[in-house]
Amino acid sequence: MSLNLIAAERQTLVADFVRAVNERDFERADRLLPELPPAAGPAADRAAAALHMQRQRWAEAARALSLSPAADAEAQLQRNLCRNLAAIKTHRPDAYRAIADVDLGDAYGLHATPSGRMTVVARTGPAPILLGNATDPAGAAQQAVKQLAPAMAKGDCIALMSVGDGYVLDAVARQLPELPLGRRQAIYLFEPDARQLLACLLLHDFTGPDGPIERPNVMWFVGPRWAEAFKLAVHTERCLPFPKVTIKQAIDARPIEAVLAQALESLGKMDAEAAREVDRHYGGLDAGDFATALAGRAGRAPRVLLVTTRFSSVLQYSTRDAADAFRQIGFDAQVLIEPEAHYGMTRLALRRALAEFKPDLIFQIDHHRFEHGNLFPPNIPFVNWIQDLLPHLMLPATGDKIGENDFVLTPSLQRWTDEFNYPPRQCLEFRKLTRVPARPTSWVSQPQRVAYVSNWSQTPGQIREELLHGLGGAEREWTDAACGRVIAVYDAGGSLASPGDVRRVVLEAAADGEFAAGETTTRRIASRLSDRLNNLLFRQQGIDWAVAACAKLDLKLELYGAGWADHARFGRFARGPIGYGAPLEALSRSTGIQLVLEPFVCVGHQRVLDTLAAGGLCAIRHTPAADALTRLLEILADVDPSHANRKAALDSLSGSPRQDALRSALAACDAADVAGDAIDPVANVRRVQRSGFLPPDAPLLPLYEQVAFATPAQLTQTLGRLLGNEELRVDVSRLQRAAVESRYGYAAGMRRVVDFVADRLQQRRTPLTRAA
Repeated sequence: MSLNLIAAERQTLVADFVRAVNERDFERADRLLPELPPAAGPAADRAAAALHMQRQRWAEAARALSLSPAADAEAQLQRNLCRNLAAIKTHRPDAYRAIADVDLGDAYGLHATPSGRMTVVARTGPAPILLGNATDPAGAAQQAVKQLAPAMAKGDCIALMSVGDGYVLDAVARQLPELPLGRRQAIYLFEPDARQLLACLLLHDFTGPDGPIERPNVMWFVGPRWAEAFKLAVHTERCLPFPKVTIKQAIDARPIEAVLAQALESLGKMDAEAAREVDRHYGGLDAGDFATALAGRAGRAPRVLLVTTRFSSVLQYSTRDAADAFRQIGFDAQVLIEPEAHYGMTRLALRRALAEFKPDLIFQIDHHRFEHGNLFPPNIPFVNWIQDLLPHLMLPATGDKIGENDFVLTPSLQRWTDEFNYPPRQCLEFRKLTRVPARPTSWVSQPQRVAYVSNWSQTPGQIREELLHGLGGAEREWTDAACGRVIAVYDAGGSLASPGDVRRVVLEAAADGEFAAGETTTRRIASRLSDRLNNLLFRQQGIDWAVAACAKLDLKLELYGAGWADHARFGRFARGPIGYGAPLEALSRSTGIQLVLEPFVCVGHQRVLDTLAAGGLCAIRHTPAADALTRLLEILADVDPSHANRKAALDSLSGSPRQDALRSALAACDAADVAGDAIDPVANVRRVQRSGFLPPDAPLLPLYEQVAFATPAQLTQTLGRLLGNEELRVDVSRLQRAAVESRYGYAAGMRRVVDFVADRLQQRRTPLTRAA
């Protein structure tokens, strides 16, 4: 067959296809479409686009229209429409059903402005009305965004009352600021008239990950049933925020305002009814009733409500692990958390959970009951597990607000009761716990890989500025001078291995600067520098050691966490963030060694517990506090537990050579503590033993000496010894894992918490004040 004949046949095929589309014989056009040759020409492309649009194949229509010249304004409008409808069909099926079959007709059109941009004109009334700025609609939208900037920076929920001409919707969606902790701003679009929205879909390309179609935090309520859909959403999605800021773009916004007012009034009634139900259930219960329920003697499973937030990965995972543990010990557990990044923990959500679930115990990490106002009746037992040294928790005024049914799991009972006025009767000395995951029956580790997981990638200068922020006068000067001294210690190759070491540097700075070194201020400054600045320097010094050791042993160092890629010294080792849970567990098993570089006693750090429970192995930077605690445990093993403080323990050893050994161990504990000798190490150990976190006579970890190091040379030796001996590595991991599971597993920990709370409640059975 000649080339001329083939060309003629192609031309005939194209002509037949175009004719079929023009004659609206879409069945025939669909049969001819697959036979069209490539690059069939503009007429065929336009016909193919028309066919796809008729069949509502929007993505295919957009591709066909993209073959038209860019200068073709009509093709650009149709291309916008098809791209938008394809995205809406995928991401917003409810909105798609509202607009897919709408006929634009003459109700809305496009109007050119002097800026070269078009706006939308409404012809639904007696006279045409421009729905956007008549001169420069895009510029006007930017002005609107500028006015909204304060609300956007705070993350306030914004409602657009009508889509207008679409410019503000597009500008707001694409210019939302990054909010702290991964929060997203909630944006509502209310548009009753789907024809107006359809006109905007011609004018704008709303697609893309930052566009208003694909952003899940831009919520569309459009079409004739928008009001019903909105009311249903706010009534059923309990953490959905209500609009705080409104942008009136409708010709008449009053109908939309009326719907919002009705919804708000309805939510208020729901809250009032939930409050009455909470009062009916809890009003007559006393401490004994809750003790009976928590003990499992109420004829049903005890119920615990755990409150957390998705804006802290550690807290939400720890809360979920605690919930699983409560279920393991027989509780009915419910976790209340924002389901999406643009949701919030509303009072209505909390109140309805109380009214419907009727928990016997409230459990929250790092927050007290009073922070919720009067939401929780005072007779419900409320447990705050303090996991982080947060300023709002470390105030005497905070301790003064602890109610008689508030229970606190504290990292240091004596410090929190002495310094912050927490009631001793309601505080339990508590430590970190770990989730015991389902491990595979076997796994292969790669000994050449050495990993460190941490988000402490800041510079010392950044932490110094953080510590100085908000301070003034002598305390600022003293803090600044102490920061300089701490940094100088590390610059000279030294380190401060305990909070007590930091305290001594703070006192030296006070003496040289002639600051009034009162105990309260001294301890406050030393604690802040220890928790922040020294914590960072100690860790990063350990990374420097690891870099040298891995180079010497030909090992591969990997740093996981936020910010390492930008670090001047360690950027080349960065591997990005690692997710908590299964990803971190897999990393623990797949690497030869997980480094633990923090200035804490080994069993007090979450990373040690999680790594060992997952089946991994740690190399742990040793601290003087670990030595002191180990010696103290060894001596107290021979002392009757009834001798539960420093004086009693020393007196019990009167005349024995071990009395001097106990004095030496106590002096070492005092030297390592930020409070000096103000904390009683014996009382502290006895409390932690009673709460199950320290053994009566065993080491902190089995074979701890095999994994500990205190100098760069010891780190090199430890890595070489462990990674060169598979049998030793397996034995150490197995024994340490067993110790962690029995002492630091969540189920065991939550059982101790429930027993503690039930015991305290059982001690007093008098009725309490009825809930307000």
